Amino acid sequence: MNMPIQKKEASERIAIENTVKELRINRSCFAEYSKTGYEQIINRFLYTFVDHKYLQKEEQKQLNEVHTVKFSWVGLRADLKEISTASERELDFESMVDLLPEKFASGTEKIFFITGEGWVYYGTLNETMKVLKNLCLDEIYLVTADFQKLAVYSSDSELLQILSRQ
Repeated sequence: MNMPIQKKEASERIAIENTVKELRINRSCFAEYSKTGYEQIINRFLYTFVDHKYLQKEEQKQLNEVHTVKFSWVGLRADLKEISTASERELDFESMVDLLPEKFASGTEKIFFITGEGWVYYGTLNETMKVLKNLCLDEIYLVTADFQKLAVYSSDSELLQILSRQ
């Protein structure tokens, strides 16, 4: 069952695109995911990593509106295995991002980068990290291409969590 995705705001996309241009990132290593395929990626993310009861509550709360990725970190599945958690109380954001190659994926591995507004990008972890270090986003969801691992950051929680499916 596919859930309709809320119409996105462009502010995060504009910030990401400006950062990519500024850093001269090779588009074959990091680019916006196909506009015809992003809904499939978001739905797979939601059904893989977000608790179905949370999704149902959100649907009921929003009545006939559509689900958004925003605040999905609040309703993550309880059966996800924690690999690592870093706090902004201990590390700055850039240092947390630097943990990703060791704990999440290799630098050359392609991953999905999903923003809280629902923009989807696909690229290598190395190039994604360059972009992340130059942005200030409230929510970040990184997913390995095989949907086995999730890295989630929220400015509200001040945490970067790396989780895997069991």
